Amino acid sequence: MPVVPKPPYQVALEGFSAFERAAMASFFRLADQRLTSYVQADSLAACDLVVADADAPAVVRAVLAAGRVDDTVFVGANPPPGSLGSLPRPVDPLQIVRELDALVALRHPEPHDSGPISLLPEEDILPDDLDLDLSLAAGPDAPTRRGRARVPTTAQFSGGGRDVLVVDDSAIARKFLKLRLEQLGYRVQQASDGEQALEMITHHAFALVFVDMVLGPANSVDGLQVCQFAKQRPAFGATSTPGVVVVTGQTSSTHRVRASLAGCDGFLTKPLIEAEFIATLNKTDPLFRSEQPTGFG
Repeated sequence: MPVVPKPPYQVALEGFSAFERAAMASFFRLADQRLTSYVQADSLAACDLVVADADAPAVVRAVLAAGRVDDTVFVGANPPPGSLGSLPRPVDPLQIVRELDALVALRHPEPHDSGPISLLPEEDILPDDLDLDLSLAAGPDAPTRRGRARVPTTAQFSGGGRDVLVVDDSAIARKFLKLRLEQLGYRVQQASDGEQALEMITHHAFALVFVDMVLGPANSVDGLQVCQFAKQRPAFGATSTPGVVVVTGQTSSTHRVRASLAGCDGFLTKPLIEAEFIATLNKTDPLFRSEQPTGFG
């Protein structure tokens, strides 16, 4: 059965110069054949998502007043406190689409028809301490669930409280994976760039490291360098190196080969598929048990 793209999300472009708005809108049109696509909305009041100029105080105030912070990717040096999606200047349409994709994956209430969709919690951004069923879609026949997610009443967690590091330059993507791993019983720490990840890996014995392949500017430490570092030496006081899983939007065989040569133990593409995610945990964590929640309240 052919995959049918969903209707595009309406994105308000608040602030920015006419050139920047035109560049973003043009990029949306060029990417309109993606399963998740975007078009420019007419206004903040009639949109699904927002891209806002964080350096324009009036724009930030308008987004806050409209209650749309959780729907917004802020671009600039002054995003408001509590915002999940933020990027520095210069405006990079590709990075903006990545952040919008991550925001959709975190908060969208129903799966794509194609199956490989992210988590299905509720329509609001989830607080870190909320105990919800954060299942990923299992495939094209996964049921659509709307409204608040159900809380497992009996569950056999598989992570056993072992420590995991999630490395991604997208705060939304980090939160998505953090919530899912915590639901499986892992303890999760986060790093927003490669340099921070290297420091944490040096001083802490992680069972697993999940790392995006691209981490910031071209001259920064990337995910493959993080992988090589983690696999070359145990952390201080540890007797073994962690399992390393690359999680990336790069899907070509070349990227898989590069990740393998860097020493990674698993390779997952975004958006994640539940069966592949669980299979990778079984492969990379010898202590992982794949029993899932058996009942719901």
